[in-house]
Amino acid sequence: MDSTSSSKIRPASASSRHGWERFVWVGATLAAAVWLWHCWAFFSTSSWNDIRLAPAVALHYGQAIYPGPSGPPNTWMYGPLPIWLLWPAGWSGSPAAALGVAATINGLITLGAIIAVCRFTPLPSGWDASPRLRWTAALLAIAIWPRAAWQFIQADNLAVACGLLANLLLMRRRSAAGDWLAALFATAALFCKQTSIAVPLAQLIWLWSSRGARASVAHAARLAAALLGWCLLTVTLEDPGALRLSLFQLPSALPWVQDLAARLRDVAPAMGVHLLLPAVAYIWIRRQRRSALTVLHLPWLSWAIAVPPGLAALLTYGGNLNSLQGLGLWLPAGLTATLAVAQRTRLRRNALWIGVGLAVGLVGLRLALVPVWVWGLNHPRYAQAQTIVETWPEQVWFPWHPLVTLYAEGKRYADEDGLAVRALAGRPIRRDVLREHLPPRFHAIALPAGTPHWSIAYELRPEVYTRHQHGEWGIDVWPASPPPDTP
Repeated sequence: MDSTSSSKIRPASASSRHGWERFVWVGATLAAAVWLWHCWAFFSTSSWNDIRLAPAVALHYGQAIYPGPSGPPNTWMYGPLPIWLLWPAGWSGSPAAALGVAATINGLITLGAIIAVCRFTPLPSGWDASPRLRWTAALLAIAIWPRAAWQFIQADNLAVACGLLANLLLMRRRSAAGDWLAALFATAALFCKQTSIAVPLAQLIWLWSSRGARASVAHAARLAAALLGWCLLTVTLEDPGALRLSLFQLPSALPWVQDLAARLRDVAPAMGVHLLLPAVAYIWIRRQRRSALTVLHLPWLSWAIAVPPGLAALLTYGGNLNSLQGLGLWLPAGLTATLAVAQRTRLRRNALWIGVGLAVGLVGLRLALVPVWVWGLNHPRYAQAQTIVETWPEQVWFPWHPLVTLYAEGKRYADEDGLAVRALAGRPIRRDVLREHLPPRFHAIALPAGTPHWSIAYELRPEVYTRHQHGEWGIDVWPASPPPDTP
């Protein structure tokens, strides 16, 4: 046997090792896929997603996203971009199918942004930038990523995805077109949620410190032009008065939670991850390989600037951990850099094994803590709702499921969360006005068992009513009022 042929023969131990490595990474990918599939299926069980998707479906019936003072109150008081992107869900033939399409759009946007940033984040020359390292970072990001982002419609989901892509384009700096796209995505985040100021501000600071004042001023002009374009598009499609009410007047009037300390205690464990993980990683990388931070200062800046507005939103009524956008803006690039630095320390090759092990462990823990396993769309709930509508046409109000009457009757009525927002902001809807935004012959309310609600809908019931049960739905029915011209 000549030397050429013998050099092509790998030792059995090396071949076996590579086989086990492939098995581990494939297994970790499958574990992440199982977690994402469960989140996708859970999406259609949430009443919250029903009321959040309703504006996108209502667009198919020619109804505006923002109703204004005289329109049917709804829960959406964020930018229009998430609703525009969810609009294709309205082509579906049923509420459950629409929620399935919305879950797919929501999940793919976040997943695509994570993978893109992990794949293309620039690392110092000569460092390990192998596909295996980058895929490990992506798996770990998926495992750490806040559960609510996969399971609920939130304006923050798309805002973070836009911010990730904006920062990636600016860090790579391939062309002038890339810089313009970075400005477009950075300002798009503001048209997802009004508090998403972190990315454009971080970009200006980063450019000033890394490329000088001229580069920062030029990018400020690009941001201003992109912002103007988004504004013109929005006011062309929506009523300016309704925009002012929904985007500025109502959110700014929401009160702080009464017990700030209690709110902070409730979210302390998760908030610790949001605030400490990027900080600890920054300190560790700075001590190990300070040169790695030259390009990657931008994700850390975005995280730090996102903390104050996120905390402010968290501490108002209706706020939650989704308002803390900073972790998502840091996670993909930060984990990629952390793994790359770890491979240049004593950990070396073990860094990737530790990363993939953590990813599998976190996904496994999350799956183990799932209270109810869900693997498919919630068709039974909406089939039952269809029967209810057919039994009492134009008579039943679904305060947390406006998709039901949108599909069954082509009408969008008020939703309870929208009524709660108006009340909390000091602009409650009078009963005579609300009556215009309820079913024409309203004398029944339907809610699934266990649905969290504000109890506003139940205040509209008379003292005497009858409770019917149909599947998981509880229907409260009372005698219909006679028409005004009935003697």
